[in-house]
Amino acid sequence: MKIGVMNHPAKPVYDKIITFGEARFDFVDLTIEGPKAFSIFPEKMRPILDRYQMFVIGHTDPCLPWAYPIF
Repeated sequence: MKIGVMNHPAKPVYDKIITFGEARFDFVDLTIEGPKAFSIFPEKMRPILDRYQMFVIGHTDPCLPWAYPIF
C-alpha cells in the first residue's frame, strides 16, 4: 500500500514536499487549484521528489468552471 498526502494549494509546494518526504510519505497528492497553481515548476520539483523516492498524483476539481483562476 502507498500512503500520500495532499499539499495546501495556497502555500508553496516545495517546502511541503520536503516535509512529506522527511515524514516518509510515498507520494504527494498535488493540487492544481489557485492561488499557487502557477508557481509549480516540474524541473524544480523533480529533484526533491527523487531525493525522497516520491511520486505525484494529480488532484483537482472534477469539473473546472470556465472562470477558474488557473485558466
